[in-house]
Amino acid sequence: MSANPTVLFYGTLASASKRDALRAAKDAQFDVLLAPSPDLDAIVLGEAEPLGIVRARLADELDDDVRDAFEAGKLEILSESEFFRRAKERVAKELGAELKESDLAPGGATPAAVAELVGVPVASVRRWRERGLLAPIDPAARLPLFSTRQVLVAKRLAFLLSTGLSEDFLEKRLFSFLETERAKREAEAKRGALIALFPLNPDAQTVPEVDIAQIVLDSTLSSDGREILRLTPSGPVDAQGARRFDFAASPTDGTLETPVAAPLSEEEKRFALAERIAEKFANATSPTARPAFLDLFPPDAPELSPAADSPSEPNAPKPEKTVVQLCQEAWTLEREGYWEEAERIYRAAAMKGGRDPAVQCRLGKVLALQGDHSAARERFYSALELDSDYVDARIALADSLAALGDLPAAQSAYQTSLKSRPNDPALRVELGKLDLKLGKKQEAELEFRRALDLTDDPNLAADLRALAAALANN
Repeated sequence: MSANPTVLFYGTLASASKRDALRAAKDAQFDVLLAPSPDLDAIVLGEAEPLGIVRARLADELDDDVRDAFEAGKLEILSESEFFRRAKERVAKELGAELKESDLAPGGATPAAVAELVGVPVASVRRWRERGLLAPIDPAARLPLFSTRQVLVAKRLAFLLSTGLSEDFLEKRLFSFLETERAKREAEAKRGALIALFPLNPDAQTVPEVDIAQIVLDSTLSSDGREILRLTPSGPVDAQGARRFDFAASPTDGTLETPVAAPLSEEEKRFALAERIAEKFANATSPTARPAFLDLFPPDAPELSPAADSPSEPNAPKPEKTVVQLCQEAWTLEREGYWEEAERIYRAAAMKGGRDPAVQCRLGKVLALQGDHSAARERFYSALELDSDYVDARIALADSLAALGDLPAAQSAYQTSLKSRPNDPALRVELGKLDLKLGKKQEAELEFRRALDLTDDPNLAADLRALAAALANN
């Protein structure tokens, strides 16, 4: 038996052709097998599809011997990004060379690999890329690939979110740092031009571009975990550029105290806390198993069940997928962060299932995830036309109306939803957050106190109590 480790490529590779993968394996002295075997050292999963789907398909195909090898720790399951990284490290070690970032062929880490490395959903990595916080190696490539430095940026972003800060709050703060740094550099460039007695010509003089990646890497959390600070040569500063001293951001000998600083206005602080509470409720109630909306379909409906006389001949066409099967597939894609693909399959389910409110609502939710709240709103309205008592659709409609700026309509939708779910603390928080936006502090305080009475989580209860008290004192 060969002393080289053995690997099996499974699924479609996203960042390299099969020939390039075989060549990389050979260069790194891996032996490639063509079928699962108990003698395998690793199975490499292609990332052209969501890794969760590929893993599930592989699990169905493995025999008992291979499963036993995996459970005994003799067999690894690797993503293709991790395999290529290990292959390059083996080649570099063999040559006695130092592995450089540019050597990470065939290009870097995929969004799925970055998500696994830093412990966040793929959806977060995609969002960071869309917002400009992560930059792929080749922006024009069909599949974005990220360098080692960008993985470190993603790791820092995950750390900044670790205390429950909302994504919107984090982005607002980081881009405030970016604008402050740009303004500083523009002022320095203008000052240099005046000193040189040359007029400032924007067409002839360029201001050095600010690296958002470096801003992220220089950022840290305050000691209470509720503010983002940036480490500079003169010490930590807040988003307004004011110097801050904070034990979490700068080590000290313990002889100085952290000053009580409020970089946000009181209204901004209250709303930021309300956003964090709402996001914690959303995370606590996010489904991890079979989603409830699938149970809304009647199990014995003929159009939702496979035909009893489905052909069984080897060359016969496979029976078409049912609405439930399509929704299950779309749900898996949605949970993995592949929202565009999930939208396509939900649309197919909506066409096949007619005007089922559950499918219309789910399609609306995945449209909202992509930021298309106008299209999502119409789907939620369609769901409610079919079932006026569909509370999930009405709550989702309220969320999209709020995102579109139609606050009175959103408030009305939340209030109607509360008639069916008066004991839902998350819904109370959403309505309270909307009341804050509308300047209705007393109404907001009342909703937060009602949510406080309905929650069993001590951390959420402490935040709600603090928020209600802050509103009562103003």
